[in-house]
Amino acid sequence: MATIAEKISTKDALITVRKRGEGHQINDPGLSAEIRRAYGLWRRIKALEAELSEAKALIVRRAEDLRAGGHTVAFETEGITCTVAMRYEAEIPEKNLRELRRLLGRRFKDLVRVKTRYSGTSRLVGEAGQEVLGLLRLRRLSPQFKWGVTDSFNTASSTLKLRKGYK
Repeated sequence: MATIAEKISTKDALITVRKRGEGHQINDPGLSAEIRRAYGLWRRIKALEAELSEAKALIVRRAEDLRAGGHTVAFETEGITCTVAMRYEAEIPEKNLRELRRLLGRRFKDLVRVKTRYSGTSRLVGEAGQEVLGLLRLRRLSPQFKWGVTDSFNTASSTLKLRKGYK
């Protein structure tokens, strides 16, 4: 007869694996523990991100007040340096290209970057044969995570807004 500790660890180690609409269960205590640990870390990070966002918003407001026309402001307090760089992205509508080229003259090539990019979808990569794959430059991206809470997970924060990806 199994002890209570054995029953709990076996129950906690059960993982439902779903692929292509089908599911089966495995018993993996290490993986189960890491999933629970990662979920807890993710929840704490989300809470800290909100707090950090508020602090950064205040710092940016003060930097905008104090920058005096420049693009960068550095604050230093008690040995901590915080540099705030105001950054901009300038998209040029195609209808304005000719006029911008005229106004900038020879500086156009120095000041304007032209980007033309073709990228395959994940479906292309999944369905492509070797001949097509040979024509692509593949770069493995970071895996995306999506966290959720089942009804059986007893937590007050089960209504967290879920976002794909991680940073």
